[in-house]
Amino acid sequence: VVPTQALNATDYARGVMRLCVCVTWMVACRVGLLIVSPLTLFSRSLSARVRKRISRAWIAGVTRLIGTRITVKGTPPQAPFFIVGNHPTWIDLFAFLTLLDPTPIVEAPLRRVPIVGPLIGGLQPIWIHRRKEDTARVVERVHEAIVEGKSIVIAPETPVTTIVPVGS
Repeated sequence: VVPTQALNATDYARGVMRLCVCVTWMVACRVGLLIVSPLTLFSRSLSARVRKRISRAWIAGVTRLIGTRITVKGTPPQAPFFIVGNHPTWIDLFAFLTLLDPTPIVEAPLRRVPIVGPLIGGLQPIWIHRRKEDTARVVERVHEAIVEGKSIVIAPETPVTTIVPVGS
C-alpha cells in the first residue's frame, strides 16, 4: 500500500500515539491474564472462561484502537460454523474474533511470542504445526470442536516467517 500523500507531522504523531496506546492495551491485557492465573488452582473452567474474556477484550480493543471499522452485511452465522479468511493480514481474523466467538486455528510458533502468545492462548485456539504429520490431529480437534457446538475460524495465508534482509 502506497500512501497517496506524504505524512505530515500531525499524522505521524497520531500514528505513534495510536501504536503506544495499542502496546499499552496489550500489556494491560497480558497483566490481566497473569492476575487471574491463580484461578486455575480453584477451577480450570472458570479460569479458561475469564482468560478467554480477557483475550477477546484484547482483540476487540486492538481492533478499535487501530481504527478498524467493521460493517456487517447480512446475518452472522449461527454456531457451529467454519470460516476461512482469505487475506494475508490479521485484520479479517480480528474482525471475526471481535464479532463472533469462534475457536481460531493458529500457527503454533505464535505461542512463543512474548505478550501476544499468552493472549492468543487465552482464546483457546487449535494450535497448528505446518507439517503433514500434524494434519490428522488438527482435523480431529476441529471435528471435536464442531461436535461440541463450537465454531472455527482460520486464515491460512497468515504464516509466521522470519524476514531476511536482502543481501543476507
